[in-house]
Amino acid sequence: MIIPAIMLVLGMATLGYTYMTKGWIVERDIELSGGKLITINTAGAVDTAAIDAKLAAAGLKEYDVRFASGLGTGNLLIQITADTDEKVVLDALSGTVDTKDYNVNLMGPALGETFWKQTQLAIIFAFVFMAVVVAIIFRSFVPSFAVILSALSDMALTIAVMDLLGIKLSLAILGALLMLIGYSVDTDILLTTRATKYVNREEAIESAVKTGLTTTATTVAALAVMLLITQAVVLKQIAMIIIIGLVIDIPNTWFMNAGIIRSWLMKKDKGAANA
Repeated sequence: MIIPAIMLVLGMATLGYTYMTKGWIVERDIELSGGKLITINTAGAVDTAAIDAKLAAAGLKEYDVRFASGLGTGNLLIQITADTDEKVVLDALSGTVDTKDYNVNLMGPALGETFWKQTQLAIIFAFVFMAVVVAIIFRSFVPSFAVILSALSDMALTIAVMDLLGIKLSLAILGALLMLIGYSVDTDILLTTRATKYVNREEAIESAVKTGLTTTATTVAALAVMLLITQAVVLKQIAMIIIIGLVIDIPNTWFMNAGIIRSWLMKKDKGAANA
């Protein structure tokens, strides 16, 4: 249980440091902050460092450059502020990449702020209703607390990894985070149900571990295939976030949550034996 506890402390420290230095826990994408997103279709890989140098030389100050690759194709993604003319970006990239095949998505600051508020409400309501359902199912504080703690830890650590990798929060990633809550609670409830249902606690936990790791492995395998072959940036983001969250969920569920449930059941069995 020490391992996931250390992970959680490091994750919270990362989020705290990010908030103290940058003023936010996770950076928002254009959909949640407002601005323009220029997507340029390319035939192959692109040197983002060279692109960054070109844009800096053109006098641009607020921008973000990313590259998403697929099978033989790629997408160069450049985010700029709403008042920046996209022609300045395209002219700056002339001779570096082919800018004939591109599109521009505009998101106003007011609409982005509205989406951001709705995003926060969605996450809060997801945890509230999850806690209510878990409390109704188990009707005991310890297993309910363990399930909620594991889900919160998965969410916090995944967002911390996003900060470290420079991944911005978008509507697609929000959907992935909400799905991650479902995956996390699924394995936690599997563990708790099996451990409380069967008399032999150790065999029940081992059975839950085998089932849980099998479902996690198959999900990661399917998402890894999607991450490697898809050309859609949104699908790549969703696959990457869920894979990160599922890997984090393994120690959170099978070390921390299993340890809490096992200790709780041992005390419960000991109390019943003494009675």
